[in-house]
Amino acid sequence: KYHDDIPELFRNRIMIDDYLTLPAKYEYINENSCYVTICEGKFHQVKLMMKACNLEVTYLKRVSFGNIVLDESLKEGEYRELTLEEINILNKQTLD
Repeated sequence: KYHDDIPELFRNRIMIDDYLTLPAKYEYINENSCYVTICEGKFHQVKLMMKACNLEVTYLKRVSFGNIVLDESLKEGEYRELTLEEINILNKQTLD
């Protein structure tokens, strides 16, 4: 069931133990799915934020890292080297 207050909770920051997260975005897709956008990546942060809202994560998939959209052709556990362009994007984000 969709909880109207969750997007606002994510925007206003969530307390996890003694840490207050940065504002995040929660987008409802259906009763079993949502998109979550965070600006940091603390240890199991998304799972802990969902738990703080009394929601359970049963599947979690990263779709992007900064401005880099991850390669959907890779199977679970596979990886590839970053292109020079991707490295430059990450370096620029770090400097901004």
